[in-house]
Amino acid sequence: MPTAYQFARLLRVGQPPPAGQIYENESQLASVTLDPSFPRTPLTEADRAAALASPLLDGIDRAALRPMLGRCTAMDVPAGTMLLAPGDRNNSLFLVSVGRLLVFLEDPGGKHYLALESGECVGEMSLIDGRAASAHVVASADSRIIEIGAEEVWRLVDGATQFARNLLRVLAGRLRNDNTHLQRSLHLQREYEQAAKTDLLTGMHNRRWMDEMFPRQIARSRRSSQPLALLMVDIDHFKRLNDRHGHATGDVVLKAVARQLSDALRPSDLLVRYGGEEFVALLPGAGPDSAATAAERLRRAIEQADCTGVEPGARLKVTVSIGVAVLHGGDSLAGLIERADVALYQAKAAGRNRVVCPAK
Repeated sequence: MPTAYQFARLLRVGQPPPAGQIYENESQLASVTLDPSFPRTPLTEADRAAALASPLLDGIDRAALRPMLGRCTAMDVPAGTMLLAPGDRNNSLFLVSVGRLLVFLEDPGGKHYLALESGECVGEMSLIDGRAASAHVVASADSRIIEIGAEEVWRLVDGATQFARNLLRVLAGRLRNDNTHLQRSLHLQREYEQAAKTDLLTGMHNRRWMDEMFPRQIARSRRSSQPLALLMVDIDHFKRLNDRHGHATGDVVLKAVARQLSDALRPSDLLVRYGGEEFVALLPGAGPDSAATAAERLRRAIEQADCTGVEPGARLKVTVSIGVAVLHGGDSLAGLIERADVALYQAKAAGRNRVVCPAK
């Protein structure tokens, strides 16, 4: 008859790690699936002591617990053993006597959701609601696990009010931990979404943000019958600047232009880095005249600014060309951008460092 560890080795896919190994890399976990016929043994005195010290059995009469513990069994599970997986039917509550269990909400290999040490339990949710397990539970070190069957759990619930209270505390702790996990996940999700909509070089909003926000502003202007203009701004001879002074200086120029544009616009205006050396500004409430005035103000602000290069003391003169498009009745964002781009091309063809506006 093989030992529990030898039995588990028979179930392992590939070569097992040596006995007693603790997994430091979680991607190595879960190469063993717990078989229903996995050997169980009676509880030792150490197992009983671990169970009685568990918060789950705290405050319950020891004499009342002795018969129940006598009917429970324990398993010696090697590191890497998966006790539960999503979809498994479960009729037991597992209590850690010695070792460590990790709970994963997704496939083992990522960051674990919960770590359970001696005296802590798992499996209570699927046992209570009678539904399949919803998480992976994996031993991250050679462990000894006490198994309390469903019949014993319900007998304790019926006969020991304190056990029901302890079980509620465990469930409340799980729920609180779930809430904390969800809040952290939502916070990270917001951070990722914000990062996805921000240009890393200039810190400005990017094209993805523009595609989300500009159509809303266009629809708002159309509903309120307010004018709106879009400016397409392009840094003149930017490729030549990059070739002559290097990409590091080009990055400095992009950040300086972004700052100048942002400072010269109103708080209600929307500004994005469109891509490369191009920027797009959306001006709510701006008709042809005010849009032309705003565009000329931007052009002048860039022309008059001294841009410091990467080299100490180096000063660069930078200019921009700007194309203007004013919202018409049936315009979409794509239509506005297309007309502003045509005006920008005309500004460049006419010599650059100028603004081209549509006819009224």
